[in-house]
Amino acid sequence: MNRWTPCSRRVFVRRLRALGFDGPWSGFPHHFMVLDGHRLALPSNDEYSVRSYA
Repeated sequence: MNRWTPCSRRVFVRRLRALGFDGPWSGFPHHFMVLDGHRLALPSNDEYSVRSYA
């Protein structure tokens, strides 16, 4: 099983595009991406990073 690891916003968007998402487009209050008519809000940089516990 893969571990959740922090990644940059650019890598995060690239991975979502590889899964078939379109965008990102600006919206209020966050940018968003769309897949088959479903909208996924992209949180700010501080909100989507996973903490690393060492």
